[in-house]
Amino acid sequence: MSNFQPQTYSQDELRRIIVNAGEDEYVDAKGPLLWNGKCESARLAKDIAAFSNSRDGGFIVIGKEESQPGSFTIVGLTAEAASTFETTKVANWVNSRFAPPIRLTCYRVQHHGAELIVIRVYEFNDIPAICTRRFDDPGNSRKPILEEGRIYVRTPNAESKPLQKEGELRELVGIATKKQADVLLQHVNAMLSGSALADTLTDQEQTDNELAVIKTDLTDRGNIDLNSGWTFCFHPTAYREERWPDLSTLEAHVRTRAVRVSDTFPASQTGTFRTEWGIANDTYGETWCLSRSGIFLYYTKFREDSEHELNAIREHVRCTARQANEWKYQQFLESLDNFRWIEFKWNMEIIIQSFAFMARFVDLFEPGERIAYRFHATPMNNRHLVSFDNRLWFDPEYRDPCGSPRFSYSRVRLLEELLAGWRDECADVMHRFFELFPDYSITDKTLRNWVERHVGESR
Repeated sequence: MSNFQPQTYSQDELRRIIVNAGEDEYVDAKGPLLWNGKCESARLAKDIAAFSNSRDGGFIVIGKEESQPGSFTIVGLTAEAASTFETTKVANWVNSRFAPPIRLTCYRVQHHGAELIVIRVYEFNDIPAICTRRFDDPGNSRKPILEEGRIYVRTPNAESKPLQKEGELRELVGIATKKQADVLLQHVNAMLSGSALADTLTDQEQTDNELAVIKTDLTDRGNIDLNSGWTFCFHPTAYREERWPDLSTLEAHVRTRAVRVSDTFPASQTGTFRTEWGIANDTYGETWCLSRSGIFLYYTKFREDSEHELNAIREHVRCTARQANEWKYQQFLESLDNFRWIEFKWNMEIIIQSFAFMARFVDLFEPGERIAYRFHATPMNNRHLVSFDNRLWFDPEYRDPCGSPRFSYSRVRLLEELLAGWRDECADVMHRFFELFPDYSITDKTLRNWVERHVGESR
């Protein structure tokens, strides 16, 4: 599945799909709705899974409703509703409730003044998607929208229903004739009898599935928006579901390996709570979690985007300006509301504290294990780089902003390599971030000194 390359579709091709969309085994049309992770999303997820379990997958058009039986009208979506159908967001939610991961792409399409969503769902790779987490309708708890252990399929009547008949099972086997059909039969029989599925997945697929569940659970609490802010994640590449079965052990691991760069990281004095997969904490204006399998995930909003923080930032700049008696701070303060910006030191400390914690934490893993880590920050486009540090003053008035929508950096390292070289890698990540902003220059030596200074000050 890692080599899968989704087909891309032009706007004209998508418009033809919209025009021809009705209800059949390959294309479905839905009236206006939005993706909110609630009941209508769960019902749509069932359709997505059913198309994934169909030959060649299918298309779902959002914004074309059935005005009367067999007759469809294009009504479109509001811009706000259309914006909720972001591919990663939808896929994460769906794949937190189905395994193996379902592959899909969401397209926004303009057609005769109306905006619609076209979801392309791709046929399963080798094993049909099975529902792994129940989703109840609050208005009818006796009849779940999604039922654990079910395989949903598309019927000749253009409905998405649980697989129940031998003929439907034969159809799935027929689709998989070129996809290890004998293995498929064993897995389907195991799934229908309630046997475990995990041993049929690769380490990467199991990690991706658990990450999707974690992100969905944290998002459902309303505390993270993975499309805005910093995300940092690390984990062993070898997946072990119960690496640390005891949740008290997880809490001890975090507390004993926390670091202090500007503040304690990860903050865990109060507010840590338990989940089905591990522990999490969202008490201190940021969110972190650790799973039993060894996945650590951290999220924080950009301080620069918070109105609450912005007021504190204004006061900080005023104090700095008075103490330093320098006009440039006052000049920055006066222009603060006129551009999007990002402060160098604050964001470099996020990278430094993340590396420092990871370097202390990975000694819990086995010697010779490979550790994957990733930094992600978005949205970055049109942000100006600024600094309050006298040694690193960046002036946004005379520099171009960042032209990239995001910053992303990922590596896989042997545990021993990471322990020996994490300071250099930390400086490299900082440099890659710095390179997003044109017309500035900074040396590797300067950034390495920053790492040493902050790590030396940490405890």
